[in-house]
Amino acid sequence: PLTNIHINKKITKEKAPLSVGMSIHPGIATGHVRIINDSKKIQKIIPGEIIVISKISLKSLPYFKNAKALVTDEFLTTSHSKVFLKKYLSIPVVTGAKDATKTFKNCDLITVNGQNGDIYKGSLI
Repeated sequence: PLTNIHINKKITKEKAPLSVGMSIHPGIATGHVRIINDSKKIQKIIPGEIIVISKISLKSLPYFKNAKALVTDEFLTTSHSKVFLKKYLSIPVVTGAKDATKTFKNCDLITVNGQNGDIYKGSLI
């Protein structure tokens, strides 16, 4: 993930985010979406995809290590989960991005801003 690259401010003024959540882990990543709506599909993640999932469990975290970013519909409910996620994953993570699994489709190109929780359609870096 890119942590020292900034999103073009001119573009973000002209283009509103399609989804907004709470940043859990910083960084900026652009990649193609993989919607995970079935636990069986979690094992089929291709390295470099941005994972968009309704909610996560701690036992699913090993499958996300090769992802470019992680976006969840639901907020993480415990501070323990947030701390564990920050330590375990070194990718941008945004939680509570309401309806992200419905807003985006598989293969959409998106940019996840883990600095502030904004998610944009297309590449902004």
